[in-house]
Amino acid sequence: MSLGLITTSIESFFPAENTYFYTGVKPKTCIDFLNEIWNAENTNNNVAKIVTTGLPTNLDMYFVIESFDYDHKAGEEEDIYYTLEIKQYKAYGVKTVDVQLSGLASARASSTTSNQAPQPTPTTTVQSKSYKVVKGDSLWKITKQLTGNGARWRELYELNKGLVGANPNLIYPNQNLVLPAGW
Repeated sequence: MSLGLITTSIESFFPAENTYFYTGVKPKTCIDFLNEIWNAENTNNNVAKIVTTGLPTNLDMYFVIESFDYDHKAGEEEDIYYTLEIKQYKAYGVKTVDVQLSGLASARASSTTSNQAPQPTPTTTVQSKSYKVVKGDSLWKITKQLTGNGARWRELYELNKGLVGANPNLIYPNQNLVLPAGW
């Protein structure tokens, strides 16, 4: 898998005469069209779409023109030979996230954005539950046992970081871990 945008080069010609693979469009019209796409003042911001089929590698992508050169060959003055280098275009933008704050976080957020003194928040006494570590336990195993989802082990670790220390893999029998609310 390659990183970045696809760049490809197309070399071909616009024949002056109708052939089995090219009919009805004058070469000058094709050159004018490509120049219009490449022109910095077009309404599509230089973005166009290319679709090819029946080739070893088919294209179906939006692109911008990196370079476009064309010329005539001696003896074939009406045919126009060209080299077109295009680069894949991907739309980009900023994703926004709406965050709903509640409880203490909401009170803190409102107190930092308000000129009024923060109102005291009512306190409730919550009985903390604990878990006594036994031989063979890990934070993941304990979390899986208590919540059904071992991937939530970081919640348990963050709450007990002072007891466990920097390495969440080192817990010992008889340690009493405080459990997050609702476990």
